[in-house]
Amino acid sequence: MNAALALARCTGLAVRFADLGDWGEHELRAEYDPAAREIRINTRTAARLPLAALEEFIRRAIEHELDHHRYFLECSL
Repeated sequence: MNAALALARCTGLAVRFADLGDWGEHELRAEYDPAAREIRINTRTAARLPLAALEEFIRRAIEHELDHHRYFLECSL
């Protein structure tokens, strides 16, 4: 997880925890906001996880949203 956090910071993105709302049957685990230059990790999901799984969840969420950031940058050129 530390490497994912460092990479997010290196690319100028903040990582925050936020309640991302109710998505019905689907679960929004994280989101990338290019305007705010941040990745938001859903506190609803994080709160349900056992501590042993939380670090892996955060790492994967950050890495996934960094892919969106990379795509955004490529399309902005």
